[in-house]
Formats: sequence, structure tokens, C-alpha cells
Amino acid sequence: MGDTKKKLHAIYLGAILISASLTSAACEPRKTSESQISFPAPTYIPRVIPGSDSVKVDISLPAFVPSSDEVEIAATKAPESALLDDFGAAQAGLPPVREARREHYVYYRLQFLPDGYPGILKTDGVTAHPIYGSYLLYEYIYLHRTQGKKTTIYLDAAKRVADATLRRMDYIEEFDALGFFYTDQDGLTYWPGRFISGLTQARYLPMFYDLYIVTGEEKYKVAATQILNSLKIPQNEGGVMIMTPFGVAVEEYPHEIPTYVLNGWTTIILEMLRYHDKSGDQAALDFATENIKTVEKMMPLYDYPNLLLSRYQLTGFAYMKVRFKKQRNCGISGFSTSVAGVWHDDIAGEDNRWHNFIHPKGRGEDGFAEKREQMINVVLSRIDEDRKVKVDVVCKEDDEAIFFIGNGDYMPTMSAMPTKRWIEVGRASIPVGSSTVSMTFSADNMELLGYPTNFAKEIGGIRRNVYHWLHINNLELISEFYQSDVFTHYIGKWRSYTDQWKSLPVLKDGGFDFTNPKPSEHSEEE
Repeated sequence: MGDTKKKLHAIYLGAILISASLTSAACEPRKTSESQISFPAPTYIPRVIPGSDSVKVDISLPAFVPSSDEVEIAATKAPESALLDDFGAAQAGLPPVREARREHYVYYRLQFLPDGYPGILKTDGVTAHPIYGSYLLYEYIYLHRTQGKKTTIYLDAAKRVADATLRRMDYIEEFDALGFFYTDQDGLTYWPGRFISGLTQARYLPMFYDLYIVTGEEKYKVAATQILNSLKIPQNEGGVMIMTPFGVAVEEYPHEIPTYVLNGWTTIILEMLRYHDKSGDQAALDFATENIKTVEKMMPLYDYPNLLLSRYQLTGFAYMKVRFKKQRNCGISGFSTSVAGVWHDDIAGEDNRWHNFIHPKGRGEDGFAEKREQMINVVLSRIDEDRKVKVDVVCKEDDEAIFFIGNGDYMPTMSAMPTKRWIEVGRASIPVGSSTVSMTFSADNMELLGYPTNFAKEIGGIRRNVYHWLHINNLELISEFYQSDVFTHYIGKWRSYTDQWKSLPVLKDGGFDFTNPKPSEHSEEE
């Protein structure tokens, strides 16, 4: 770290003021797999805010550069050849974007809409993508700061993108918040319904405040505050904040069954810290710190030493198969899984694997097994010590059942485990009529639950494990604000994994690049 950056650090000599704890007394954290490791208490390192002029001082924490790790694009993207050379910037009356970012914008199929908002070019036209506005705000603010001494074109472009973004955001009066909503009609994600994304919201936080710094226009400062407020909306009220057994967390996407995506969560924390660094907003620091403390407690759950990888998330899905002794005698009428102490029922007619559902294969119209087997899709999580499932069964006669969980192998270019074999997890005698079979089985039977980070992302013909490196990079950046031996331990451990990847049989001859994809083209600025 350079001398200029070091000057922005200060040792905190007083008590750390933290907002009222959100930890539920009913949620007792379980011991994690490495709880025997003893770590000293963490130290918070605040940034110096030297007075009312502080917003004009460049910060030392890097600003984000959007990369391929941001959002899984579920949309049917148009072919690369359909993109305009300048992504439609000229037609929208905007200056061109930098050539250094071309590969990423091509990957995203970025195309400007007539009002200057960046959308995704799909086979059926251009759709405004909620997160893309934050990328172009960064783009034009960066260009204004580096090339805007004699022109206002880049600042004007940033304002145009910002205003187009604000027109697309909804005001959530109850929480004095702004939200850029995804909808399933837009076909931009795999998640159903209408919702906000914690990651998307957080990306706008420092960008809008940056624009306030440059322009002095109050509306951008207000927007930043209201976006911060959106991150505190509980998930059961339409937001992304959840309670875990370890403390408060913000989800990348809201979901009935929490997923605990690490790269999204740590990126959200970083954006809150960046925003605080620029604005001095104590509420942002307090909320970020609460989230950091939760991440710190959960770090061992994300470690997967068997394959020298970190886990992308803690939650996952698998098929469960039930084999009855008698043909056409029994049927599964419903089931539920427990995640973080909450039971989640199956959803009729659902086929999204992030939901519990009864698989139609082998199931007759009357709900009974056509032969002897039925299958269900179960969603479970590593946040729990054991996996708990309740299966409701209806039988015409007394019967017996064997329960199996799907199992498979790690595939470096896949984001979920393919089912290759079945592991028996329980047996039960089933009486005539309706009954419920409750079972608990260990984590050993679902080693790939919470699928490890993969090498599926390909940009410029190169496949890398962007998520594992992002975990390391984000933890290092968070450590600029909050020093913790827990983070130091896993940063070092996960870095050591990357040195050993080339020796793993599953990664050999895959044509993978094992280097850190951390952007370097803007190192001076960042």
C-alpha cells in the first residue's frame, strides 16, 4: 500500500459504535467445522474523514470494475455479431466506452437504449438490465475524472445514465427506499417473481454518491441514501436482508430458501464500505460491520479443502428417490426441508430446482407411484449441521420404503452437481393411510451441497475460476477496513489452494487459466 493510502488509515482508539444488534435470541449459532481454531478479536480500522471537504479526497479502497462474475444471465443473448460497434452509444447521443472494457461489454451484450440507459441485447430486442446502469455510471465518471478537464461530455453522459436509472427505480415509501426491480417477464435471471437484488442495489451506492461529489446535485445524494435503505428491507417484506443463525446478512437475490452466495454478499459489503468512505454515512458503516461479523463466523462453512476450493454458496439442491417395496401402492403427497431452522414445503407444479417440488417422473395422475419409485427435488444448506427432510406418504396397504439422495462428482465447467449415483440415507416401514417420515442425515452424504466455485466463466477465450479469486480479493479489500485473523487465515489458505490447482486430476488438461483475473488496467485510479 502506498504512502498516500497509508495516510488514510487511523487506529481506532475508542469504542466501536454498532447499531442495535439484529441477532435473534432464538437463533443459536452452531459450531463450525474449524471452531477449534482460536483467533484474536478483530480490529476495526476506520477511514479518516477530515472535515466537510473530505468528499473531495480520493479514497484508497478500489472502486469496482464490472467483470464476468457479476450476474448469471438467464436471457437468450443475441449473437455477438448483432452488437453495434459502439454498443449504440452514438445513436443514444453518448460518447464511446473504453476499448479496455470491450470484452466484458460484449459478454454482457450491452446495447444502449434511446434514453441512454444500457440494456442487454437479446434475440427479441433490447431490455433494460437493472445492474448495467451502475457499470456505465462507473465508466463515464472514470472518464470524466481522467479525461474531462477540457470537456463535460463524460459528466453529461454520467448524468444521463443516472437520470435514466432513477426513472426506472421505484420508490418504496414504507422504508424511504429506492429499488430497481427485476421481473420474470424480462427473463433476465433464473429467479421468479418481481424483486430487488442486493448486489444490484449496492452497486449503485458509491456511484450515485460519486456523481453528487462531482455535480453537487442533491438528488444523487438522496438517491444513495435511499438505496442504502433498500438493503435493510427484510426479505419477508420484499427486501434482501435476512437473519441467519450467525447474524444479519444481505442476500444477492431474495429467495424463499436463503442461498448465502459469498461473492455477492462480500461485494455488497464492499459497496457499503466504499459509500461510507466517500460520504461518512455512519449507518452504512454500522450495517456493513454487522454483515462482516456474520461472514466472519460463517467462513469455515465456505471452505472445501478436499478439492482445494471455496464454495460459491452454502445452499444447493439434489434429487431424493423413494423406492417402495410394493408397486402402485404408495405415493408422496408432500414434503418439506429444513434450512436454518425454518421448514420449507414443496411447491405444486414447480420445476425450478431452487424450490422443493415433487418430480413428475414415475408419478401417476392419482399421485401414486406408477411402479415402485418416486423422486423429489430437495433444497438444503450447509448452514445446518445435519440435513432434515419430512416426507408425507399415502399408502393403500402397509409398505416399506428406502430413501436415497442423489450424488455426483465435481465438474469444473458446471455450476451444479450432476446426479451420477444414489446413496441410501434411510429406511422406514409405512403404515396404510397417511403418514410422515422424518429423517436426518449427515453432511457426509452431500459433500457437494453448496457447490464449489467453478471454471465455467469464459471471456476472451479464457476460462478461469473468477469466483474463488473474487472471494480472496473481496476479503482482502474488506480487511482494509476490518482486520480479522479469521479473514487473514482464509485469504492465505485459499491463495495456497490456487498454487496446487495444476496438480488436481479434475483440473488437468482442461485448458484453464489459474491466475487471478483481478483487473489491472486501471490500477492508478483504483
